[in-house]
Amino acid sequence: MRYRRQFLFSILVIMLVVSGCNLLGGGDQLAVDATLPEPGIGVIPTAFDLAPTLAPGTAVTATPAPVGPTPEEGGNADNAGAAPTPLPEPTQIVPDVAPTDAPAAAPASGGGDDAPGIFIAPQLGAAEEIILVSGVNWPPNVKVSLHWAEPGGETGPVYWEEETDENGRFEVGLIVPPTEKWPGGEPQERDMIELRAMTPSLEYQYYWATYTYIPASVSSLVLPFTNPDYPYSISVPNLWTWYWDEDDTTDVRFSSPYEVGYGFALVVSGSSAESVVAGIMAQEAPGESYTTGNLSTSGYPGIEATTAGGTVVQFIEGDDYIYVISFTNDDGQTAYNILDTFTLN
Repeated sequence: MRYRRQFLFSILVIMLVVSGCNLLGGGDQLAVDATLPEPGIGVIPTAFDLAPTLAPGTAVTATPAPVGPTPEEGGNADNAGAAPTPLPEPTQIVPDVAPTDAPAAAPASGGGDDAPGIFIAPQLGAAEEIILVSGVNWPPNVKVSLHWAEPGGETGPVYWEEETDENGRFEVGLIVPPTEKWPGGEPQERDMIELRAMTPSLEYQYYWATYTYIPASVSSLVLPFTNPDYPYSISVPNLWTWYWDEDDTTDVRFSSPYEVGYGFALVVSGSSAESVVAGIMAQEAPGESYTTGNLSTSGYPGIEATTAGGTVVQFIEGDDYIYVISFTNDDGQTAYNILDTFTLN
């Protein structure tokens, strides 16, 4: 009986040992028969990196965001390997209208038909020469600004300002800029520069006169002419020429290098200028009306006649002769800078 109980006790011990192995995970199966959900794609939250606080003036180099996984690695196929989207190029904004004080297109250099005008004497020479600048027919008592410019180019900054008198006239001596400051670059012989004049009351339209560059190496910028037979002399700009027919020096004709400016000097027998005006004007300005007045610019007694077209003819009384002179510059205006050089020897 004892033997049987021992046998049953042994069998019971063996069964407890086998059950303990299963409970302690010794088998290949989980102890809990749990049902797991089907695998799927979850939403990946966007990560933001907060920039650290830096001391003022600290240089910072931006670090590009890492590129996400490729589709094969389980990433979003739409953004896989995509580079950052570049910012658009900045748009340049251009004003619709020009500034209101921009100079308008240049009308012809004036003086005729009561239009404003500006004149230079002399009209050619070297850089840094002194020139006489005159203005006529401008509004009275206004400031006129003078600007140097390349012909056909933009108007330069204000070079000088001069106020007109009650008759709308002004006169000032100016120094021509040195060659290194000429608009358009350093000039070559016979290059031209413009002196432009404008005033706000004329809506900044400008009027101009030209100055022709002649290097200082040229022997003379002014050529004196002395009549070989009659006692007078007169000076004209360099490169002008003169001539007369055969031996008749009573009629000397002058011409500018561009054959635009011209003039004459006549010698007529007589002692009264008034007695020769009608005949000379019929010869030199046929069919044109004219007015006369006392000559006041040369320092000699005489008469000055002015045609309806603006041509000025001076009749200067000398000993036994009347000297008749008239000069027009390349701008078509009376060349007072030449007329004023007339001298009786």
